[in-house]
Amino acid sequence: MADLEEMVDLSDKQIIIPNPNKIFPRPNSLGPERVGALASNHPKADQLTRLDIGNPDSSLLPSRLKQELIDSYQKGALKTAMLLEYPAGEWQGNEELRTEIAQLYQNQTGHEVNPNNVVITAGAMHSMQLALQLLRPKICDRPAAILTPYFSCTKDQMEESLNGKRLIFPKTLDEALRAHPSLVVASSPSNPSGETIADQDLRRLRIMPTIMDETYLSMRPEGNRSSIIAHNKNTGIAIGSLTKIYGLAGVRGHGYMILPDKLVAPAIGARIRSTVHPDRLTQFAAAKMLKADRETGYQGLHSIAAAYANRLGILAEAFSKAGFTDLQGKKLTPQGAMYLGAKHEAYDNGGQLMHNLARVGIITSPGRPFGQTDMLRISASSFKPEQEAQLRQRLTAFTSLYGQGHP
Repeated sequence: MADLEEMVDLSDKQIIIPNPNKIFPRPNSLGPERVGALASNHPKADQLTRLDIGNPDSSLLPSRLKQELIDSYQKGALKTAMLLEYPAGEWQGNEELRTEIAQLYQNQTGHEVNPNNVVITAGAMHSMQLALQLLRPKICDRPAAILTPYFSCTKDQMEESLNGKRLIFPKTLDEALRAHPSLVVASSPSNPSGETIADQDLRRLRIMPTIMDETYLSMRPEGNRSSIIAHNKNTGIAIGSLTKIYGLAGVRGHGYMILPDKLVAPAIGARIRSTVHPDRLTQFAAAKMLKADRETGYQGLHSIAAAYANRLGILAEAFSKAGFTDLQGKKLTPQGAMYLGAKHEAYDNGGQLMHNLARVGIITSPGRPFGQTDMLRISASSFKPEQEAQLRQRLTAFTSLYGQGHP
């Protein structure tokens, strides 16, 4: 293989195959952020099919909502109070934003939420940190379970917040409950797999201290309107953020927690003691944007979710024809979020699979940081439907050259 690339003739067409050793020198040890950095810096970066991007596609935010957000920032900036320290009454978060999030949650889950049970945070990770602090006293000598595959940062947060507590990594809810855990942490839809947890399974967690990460709340099948707080009214916490569902990455102030009555006051106290805080101006602008979308029946939110569903459908079909399955070995089918968790029948090493896909110009994220070494995360964030023909051509090349697991 040439130093940087070689040309492979496939059906009378030439495609560029970057040398994966130049992109991924140690594929088994790389996390998704490092994969992205290495691929972006490759000399042929513009010719790669990027399916590793974790940030949402900001271009999907409808222009009217983008303009509403900009206008609201400008209007809010004229209010000097927005730039001052938090007054005592705002530590729970902007009242209008809490009301809008409660209405959004009801629209998406069918479960009515009192705005007084909503606490605004600096983002989903901040919400997770605070939720772990709130439920830590509930953890006894039994283990804390995080359903696998998991978002890599969540595992890190659990290890830090639950210092000294034993963690287990079950792949199914059945496996988790057989261990009689003192806490269950999960996401639905999942990052990295897109899998959702059915309502009947959430019902099994009705007396179990549970943190459910619902960051991709709007990106799930129409028939799955599940809600942990509909079943667990004492120790169930739902966390989320507007960042992914509206494509607002990088702006603090869009996170939230929805809590049982008895945990609201402790959550506000934990937020006051926190070292990061949601920006008041951002909260103000986000509330105005949400209101504008609600008044159209959340057309903006639905259009973003539909765009991702369309992309995932194309990706699932193309990868299925190349021998990929879901994590249970079944047909690769989109469930939610903007991701597919995929395996290949000829590989038990996701690092090698990622490496060989890179040889045909397809960049994915390895499964090791998500707790499952034989999988890949395939992201629809930067994929465009007009790239379908190129993707299929490259997957055909993969199948011809490496589809039997050849290195």
